[in-house]
Amino acid sequence: RNGKQWYQRRVHGKQWYQRRVHGSVECGVTALTAHSRSVIEMRQELMWTWSFLKVILKTVHLSLICLYMRLKFIIDPTARERDLEQVTESYDLPQEGLKYIEWRNEYTVSNFFYTWNMVKDFFITQMQDINKTAVLFSPAPNPRLHDPLTGGESSI
Repeated sequence: RNGKQWYQRRVHGKQWYQRRVHGSVECGVTALTAHSRSVIEMRQELMWTWSFLKVILKTVHLSLICLYMRLKFIIDPTARERDLEQVTESYDLPQEGLKYIEWRNEYTVSNFFYTWNMVKDFFITQMQDINKTAVLFSPAPNPRLHDPLTGGESSI
């Protein structure tokens, strides 16, 4: 064995192999067969589908909470002010940090808290989170940049 290969296998924990490729011997990380790639891709699709279903369930749950809170605010008009105080206390901000949110009152947050805007923002944020992860054998989740000279796209 080559000392460099032993070091790389030992230190980096990679599985090294030696196989014949087109009549030559190639050393590197264990190659994946077409079958194992399809299994990995299927597993990744199932994981994404499972994550998507969890996002849907969380969004439905938030929608039900919003419906309950809207009904609560209709019945008791002072409940919105109390709820805003509880939410502000849950932020656990120092006095210096509170000065940036002192503009909020029950009227200014009524267009976002427990409305369709809150549910939509939650859903979009959760979808961005599940789509952020890198996928094996796919391009990195970096933004695609448009090159004005060539007209092509490239990643950062």
